[in-house]
Amino acid sequence: MTKAKRPDIQGIRGLAIASVLGFHLKRDQFPGGFVGVDIFFVLSGFLMSSILSREKTINLQVLCDFYTRRFKRIVPLYALLLLALFILFPLLLLARDTTKFVSDSIWASLFATNIHSLLEKSDYFAELFDSNLLTHTWSLGVEIQYYLIVPFLMSLKRFLGTKLGLPYLTVIIAVDLTIEQFAGEDSALRGSTVVLTAALIVLGEVEDQQSVLLSNRPIVYLGDISYVVYLVHWPVVVMWKSYWDLLVMPVKDILLCLAITFLISILVHRTLEKWFISSSTTASTIIVGLIYSFICCSVIFNLPLKLNQVAEYELPTDQRLLDAINWNEDQSHFQYYSRQRPFEECLHDPEGIRMRDAFVNTQPLYECLWTPKNSTGNVSVLVVGNSIAHRATQLLHSILKHNPDVKEMRLFAHAACRPLKNCARFFGAMMKLVERMKPDITLLIYDDSDHLLAPIEDITTDKPLADFVKFLRPLSLNSKFLVLDEFYPKTGTLAGVAPSMYKRLLRNRSLDDLRERYQTFSDAYSSYFKRLDQLPAHYPNLIRHNTSGPICADDPGWCWWYNRKNLHAYYTDHSHFTADGLEMLRKSYKEILDNLIQRSKNEHQQ
Repeated sequence: MTKAKRPDIQGIRGLAIASVLGFHLKRDQFPGGFVGVDIFFVLSGFLMSSILSREKTINLQVLCDFYTRRFKRIVPLYALLLLALFILFPLLLLARDTTKFVSDSIWASLFATNIHSLLEKSDYFAELFDSNLLTHTWSLGVEIQYYLIVPFLMSLKRFLGTKLGLPYLTVIIAVDLTIEQFAGEDSALRGSTVVLTAALIVLGEVEDQQSVLLSNRPIVYLGDISYVVYLVHWPVVVMWKSYWDLLVMPVKDILLCLAITFLISILVHRTLEKWFISSSTTASTIIVGLIYSFICCSVIFNLPLKLNQVAEYELPTDQRLLDAINWNEDQSHFQYYSRQRPFEECLHDPEGIRMRDAFVNTQPLYECLWTPKNSTGNVSVLVVGNSIAHRATQLLHSILKHNPDVKEMRLFAHAACRPLKNCARFFGAMMKLVERMKPDITLLIYDDSDHLLAPIEDITTDKPLADFVKFLRPLSLNSKFLVLDEFYPKTGTLAGVAPSMYKRLLRNRSLDDLRERYQTFSDAYSSYFKRLDQLPAHYPNLIRHNTSGPICADDPGWCWWYNRKNLHAYYTDHSHFTADGLEMLRKSYKEILDNLIQRSKNEHQQ
C-alpha cells in the first residue's frame, strides 16, 4: 500500500516553489529565494532515503521498482515540456535565441544542464537575465544524478552496519557541508535553510507537531502542483521578458505570468501528471520514447530554425534599418568574439607564460603579445583586467600600431575577474608579471565592482579605498605610468543593448528608453568617483581615463546606449562595447597614450 502523503511535507514543497517564484520574478525583493531549490533537495533526500529504508533488502527488484516510480514521476512531464518548447519557442522568439535553445536542449534532454554549466563556466545568476529557457533544469539534473547514486549509498550504509553507519553518515554530511562552503557568499543562508528544513521534517513525524501553516489547504495544494509549476514558470517568464524586451517586469506583467503559469500547471496536474503516475510503465516509456525521437529528429533536421523562419518577421525595405538590424545582430554574439584573440597579430606569449610562473589561465585567448614589425621604439605597454580589457585591446592596437615608439603590447586578462572581489590567483600572477616586465604604461581595465560602489561613511578610514590602494601598489611601483579606466555607465536591458536593438528594430518598437540620465549614473557611482579622487595622493603616476565623458557627450544630460544616427548599439551586452562603442573612446585613449609614450620615450633617452 502506498503511504499517504504528509500534508506538512507538501506544505514545505509549497513554500519552496513560492520562494523560487519570488526569486525569479522579483529578485531584488526576494534575494534569498533561490534556497527554495535547496529545500527541494532536502525533501528528495529524505523521501528517497525513507522509501529505501523501508525495504528489507535492496535487490534488483527493489531498484527496478524505485527507478520505475521515479521515471513516471519526473521524465514524462519533463519530456512534454521539451516538446512544447521545441514547437512554441521558435514561433515566438528570434533566430539567435532559437539557436541557443537548440544547443541548451541537447544537454537538458539528458538531464545534464548542470554539467553543461560547469563545462561552459556559466553563471546561473547571470543566466537569469539571458534568454535561456532551460536554466532552471539544472536542479532536475542534480536530482536525477542523486537518484542514480542514492540506492548505492543506502546499500553501503546497511553493509557497514550500526557501528560504522553513524561515522559513514557523518562523513557524508561533512562532505556536503564542505561543498556548501564553496557554493558562494550565500552558503551560510543555504546551510541554515537545509538545517531548518530537516528540523521541520523530523518534527512533523508526529502529526500533532505538524505546523498549521504548512498543513493549510492552499499551501498544500501549491505543494501538490509544485513540480509542474517549477517546469512551467521559467519558460513562461523568459519568453514573456524576451518577447517584450523587459529587464524588470512591472507588477501587471508578473501577475499575467503567474496566471499563465498556474493555469497551465493546474490543468497539467489534474490530467497528464496524475495519468502518468497511475499509468503503466510501458505506456509512459512509449510516450517518452516518441517525444525524444521527435526531439532528436528536430535537432538533426534543424526543425526549430525552420519553424522560426516560417514565423520570421518581415524585414524592412529601408536599407538604413536593414543595415542596422544586421549590424546589431552581428554584434550581439559577444560570446563568440570573446573566445577569439582581440586581433589577429596578437600572438601566443610564451615569455608572458614564464613570467606568470605556474598560474594556468582558464581563458588562454585573453592573453597574448603584439610586437610591431620594423619597430624602432622601446616603449612597452601592458593591458590587464578582465573581458573589458580584452575588448578594449582591439581599439588600443589600432591606435598604437601607428606609433613607431611602441616596442610591444602585452594583454593579460581573465574573464569575470574583478579586483578586491575574486580571482586572487590570477591577480597574484598579474602582479608577478608586471614586476618582471616593468612596463612603461600599464592600463587597468575592468567593469564595476560592488566593493568600490559601496557607500562611504568616512573616507579617511574607508576599507574599500584602503584595499584598492594596496591592490594598485605593485602596478604603480613597477610601471612608469598607470592608466585606470573608469567604469562605463551601466545599461538596463534584458540580454544587452545590441540584442535589444536587433529585436526592437525587427519588431518596429520604440528605442526611446535605451538611455539613462547622466545625473543618475553620476549619483549611483558617486562613492566610486570619490574614492578615485583620493588615488593621486598615493600614486602620482596614476592617470584616470574618463570613459563616461565621450559616451555621454552627444546629448547633454543623457547617456544614450546607441548611436541615434546609424542605430548601432554602443554595448554588446550590459558592459562590453561594440565596435561603435569602442570608437567613442578613440580620441581620449589616443590623447593619453600619445602623451605617455612621448614622456616614456624622453625618459628612456635621458
